[in-house]
Amino acid sequence: MLHDLMEAKLSDHLHPLRFIATNKELFSDLYTQLFQWNNEYKDDSMTGRIQHVLGYDHLLLNQYILLRTRMEMTIHREMELEALRLQP
Repeated sequence: MLHDLMEAKLSDHLHPLRFIATNKELFSDLYTQLFQWNNEYKDDSMTGRIQHVLGYDHLLLNQYILLRTRMEMTIHREMELEALRLQP
């Protein structure tokens, strides 16, 4: 469910969830919460937990890797837009 909600948030398509009141949470914050390790010795990110519980070859792992990549692209786009906004 989390994966599908994140995909809907990333989507540019006209989806019913796109028309509800939006939160102002940045993709960079969501990315940090989902994919950052809490310490350097144990991967407790979303992908690390999936690997540990379901294995390296599970379909869900590939879905979250693709989600992580899409979020990274969106973060770069947010940064570019912010840089353009700050230009005189």
